[in-house]
Amino acid sequence: MKMNQNLILTAIVLAALHLSATSYANTATTVANDGPAPRLGTFDNPGKKKKCRRCVRWHPVRMFKSGQVDALLGVGVVPTFLMDKAKVVLPPVSLGADYRFNEKFSLGVLVGHSISKSEPTIVGDGIAATWTNSFYHIALRPAVHVTSIEDWDFYGGFSIGMQMSNVKGSANSPDMDLSALESHMGIGGQRTNGTFSGFLGLRYVVSPKWTIGAEAGFSVSILTIGVTRLLN
Repeated sequence: MKMNQNLILTAIVLAALHLSATSYANTATTVANDGPAPRLGTFDNPGKKKKCRRCVRWHPVRMFKSGQVDALLGVGVVPTFLMDKAKVVLPPVSLGADYRFNEKFSLGVLVGHSISKSEPTIVGDGIAATWTNSFYHIALRPAVHVTSIEDWDFYGGFSIGMQMSNVKGSANSPDMDLSALESHMGIGGQRTNGTFSGFLGLRYVVSPKWTIGAEAGFSVSILTIGVTRLLN
């Protein structure tokens, strides 16, 4: 009787091992035939495969390609006039757009604006004056992009355009005329200058339409953080 029980238990164990091996083999075959499942959140269309680079197993959230237009919004965290110890009245804000000729080259336009106010300066007996600078920046921006790492866009280029400063002074005495002092100090009034500078930045794709990033350069801010949105 004990031998019969052992034979029955042995048969059950062998049957369970056989079923496990068969199930594992079927699963391995399915994965090999179908490939890895797409990453959640990539918004892939059923039955349509995205192009994917050999070095990356998962599908990218976005492919950078010719004809794409991105709108961008940035806020400066290190104002251009920081070294002048000016007080920020309106943080540097920039708006722009980029057009991609292909995956590696783009041309953009950027408009920025900021308002800053100088520290009080003693200009007479008990008289203090301050100057408020309303600063504008507009430029064209050719750029080169490196997108070899999926969902990352590293870029750099140069900016060519114009900068305009509108400086107005005010004193704590209504009888104080600052025009002679401003002429002597070389400040005040409205000035427009051409500008040429470089920039470097990076962006990370968070959805098929949106990216977040940071950029260093000389526009309305030395360091800017912001977002971009794909328009087409």
